[in-house]
Amino acid sequence: MPRSTPRRQAIQAVYDAYVLNLITQTQSTINHELYGSSNGSNSDHSSSSDTDENLEITNATGQVFLQLASDLYSQRYLTDQININKSGQDLTLLLTDWKLNHPEIFCSYVRMSPESFNALLAAIQDDPIFQNNLQNTQDPIDRQLAVALFRFGHYGNAATVTKVALWAGIGYGTVRLYTNRIMIAVCWDHF
Repeated sequence: MPRSTPRRQAIQAVYDAYVLNLITQTQSTINHELYGSSNGSNSDHSSSSDTDENLEITNATGQVFLQLASDLYSQRYLTDQININKSGQDLTLLLTDWKLNHPEIFCSYVRMSPESFNALLAAIQDDPIFQNNLQNTQDPIDRQLAVALFRFGHYGNAATVTKVALWAGIGYGTVRLYTNRIMIAVCWDHF
């Protein structure tokens, strides 16, 4: 079952309350029309006035619910996002110094030798998943590959998105994005 965000839950609650209110108002109007009026002409005028009043209340309530839903949709997050300082120095060291001068350290992070890493990188670097037509360019493919391999080569607490993001100096969503791109690249038939 997909994860439901607090924002999505709040929007669903507003929608449910709106529908419940609409059903209640409609039922009240129907009950009043069927059972609340007498046979006098004065009651016809009263019934018409009550129906108009109920419609105004329903419309006003609907506007309130729509405004609430609009406010919720205009915010990406319901709570303030806190910036977490991350440097990414470990990832940079891994792909520069440790890859060239300390292959044993490099291997302990990505679980393969620098030569194998370079061969895998060469095999996937032309994959269309790494191409985009946006102004913002993607991070270099070697960084994306190193992040994904770090995740694949670790288990338990060391492989959590949080730990990988802090180690690599990237956002939590970026860890998932890099991993997905690498998986797509290596799962193509031409690989």
